[in-house]
Amino acid sequence: MTQTVPLTRLENVGRIFDGGAIVALRAVNLSIEEGECVAIVGKSGSGKSTLIHLLCGCDEPTSGIMRWRERPAPSRRQWQMLRATEIGIVFQTFNLLPILTALENVEIAMVGQSVSARERRRRALELLTRVGLEVRQNHLPAKLSGGERQRVAIARSIVNNPALLLADEPTGSLDSVNAAAVADLMFEIQRLQGATLVIATHDESLAARCRRRVVMRNGCIVDDSDAANAAGWGVDRLSPEGEREPDRAGDGEREAPR
Repeated sequence: MTQTVPLTRLENVGRIFDGGAIVALRAVNLSIEEGECVAIVGKSGSGKSTLIHLLCGCDEPTSGIMRWRERPAPSRRQWQMLRATEIGIVFQTFNLLPILTALENVEIAMVGQSVSARERRRRALELLTRVGLEVRQNHLPAKLSGGERQRVAIARSIVNNPALLLADEPTGSLDSVNAAAVADLMFEIQRLQGATLVIATHDESLAARCRRRVVMRNGCIVDDSDAANAAGWGVDRLSPEGEREPDRAGDGEREAPR
């Protein structure tokens, strides 16, 4: 049997700040396979965002080993290349450039790639259409709602077909309606593109839609389990008509328990 190589892996990783005054992560061990849908949950200050920043190479561990496809952690320049080609990131604060239109904010993620200006424009428009913002393509971020800005950010994050899509509190700044729409969009992308999706969130309903649930407390992973089992769900569930349906937790379409 062929052994699957993890997409990314952390071995006894720690991260401290201010000379040790702040301990963000403590001896974290985590392996993430290709195609997984993972929720990282915990209260504010538990280490969720720090872990996301390490997974995308925006930060470096103080101790321990990080691996990408079982190779030692890349250099800073190599991390930059990975973020341009294999890692997409969605932030709570959107991180859109205020002087660029929605279309240009998506296009800019392709700058430096071997892609013509015409193809960049075509691809960016295709993705904005996919997230329902074709008619808003020429608007600056200040003219977009919070939900629209996050959809632009999602389009930008997947423009290069990443293997790993990271989302740090992607619905934290949104109202309930827009939060639900953004969540649906991310899970649809994960299902259709087969990307690995890792979401850091304190939203239990969002976490419940992920197959795997990693719980953090005080910089440590205190639980790592199948989300369906953690929530007490069986292998099957009842359809609205009362009939048994197969378990579909891995495709991002499972509803949160009511």
